[in-house]
Amino acid sequence: MEHTKPCVACKQQIPSGSSLCSVCKSYQRSWKNHVQYFAGIATLLALTISALFWVVEKGRSAFFSHENVVLVACNTLDTGAVIVNRGDKEVFISHLMLSMAGRDNRPWVAPVLTIDERLEPGQFLRRAFPTARVNSGTFVKGLSADDFEKLMIKASTGDPCTEAAFFSNSDGMLANVMQTTAGTLNTFPVTGYLEYWGQGDSYTRIPVTGMGFIRQAVAPCPLTKGQDGKTKDR
Repeated sequence: MEHTKPCVACKQQIPSGSSLCSVCKSYQRSWKNHVQYFAGIATLLALTISALFWVVEKGRSAFFSHENVVLVACNTLDTGAVIVNRGDKEVFISHLMLSMAGRDNRPWVAPVLTIDERLEPGQFLRRAFPTARVNSGTFVKGLSADDFEKLMIKASTGDPCTEAAFFSNSDGMLANVMQTTAGTLNTFPVTGYLEYWGQGDSYTRIPVTGMGFIRQAVAPCPLTKGQDGKTKDR
């Protein structure tokens, strides 16, 4: 007859040589049961902590996330527009518009840079404006208000030898132009905005302020046709 013994946990009779109860699955040495118990507690604790971190992260994303789109630099010459997403949400950059401020009913120009691109958190984006009309030019300076206004009108109405150059105040090249150009530069105020769409159904427009200059071609202007059909030098 097989010898039996009571299980240390459930007290059911089990073979005396058994190390594991066939009824309650308890080890017959108490320390093994303690190890199994604490291992189960540790596993449960690890799962609880993981779930807690998941809930906190989801809550932070839902209630504490933010959008932070920055126009790092912008000019219509070499740099173009440089934009960074410093927030923690993806955004859709729509377009950038600059404008000559305070022109009222006088001719003016407002370059628009279409972007239409998604920007992930932490990423930079750069887009160039269309090629400048004046390939090689100088910034005008020292003109009277009337003479400068005449050039502003030319630049705003498509004159091939004259163009307006726009700079945002955030563009480092603006300070460089002011420092390296001797004499008093003629300038005009620049306003505008950068438009982007976040996670909602509405767009955000970031105001842009800056300064503009008029550039004139250094080389002879291209020949154009007058109303009489004859070519003439601009």
